[in-house]
Amino acid sequence: MSFTLGGNIDNQSQYTLKYSGNAPSWGNCEIVTTTIPPGSNVEAFVGMSDGIFQGCEGSVTYTFTDQHGNEQSISMSYNDPFSGSNSASVNVPNGMTGQADVPSSGSNVTAQYTLSGEVR
Repeated sequence: MSFTLGGNIDNQSQYTLKYSGNAPSWGNCEIVTTTIPPGSNVEAFVGMSDGIFQGCEGSVTYTFTDQHGNEQSISMSYNDPFSGSNSASVNVPNGMTGQADVPSSGSNVTAQYTLSGEVR
């Protein structure tokens, strides 16, 4: 049995997000979209198990330049374990809001990350 977790990003912010890096804890991560313009809702990445009876876990980071000219980063974590509940979270700069939703169970799921607001 293989496990995959697709990461969709709904970028409701005014910023263009650019892929910066990923850090799988286990499994692999394929980046599908490297640039995400404002107002886009795209499949950004796919976390995949790299063996039978293994899950996938890691994080993906995108950066952007805020209205003050500063580089900011957004980090999205994902976890589709062999045993236990699925999880996802997002870390955004101050002033922005981020939400991560993923089904609590299943081996082929999609996590939806929604980003909005403006950096203070």
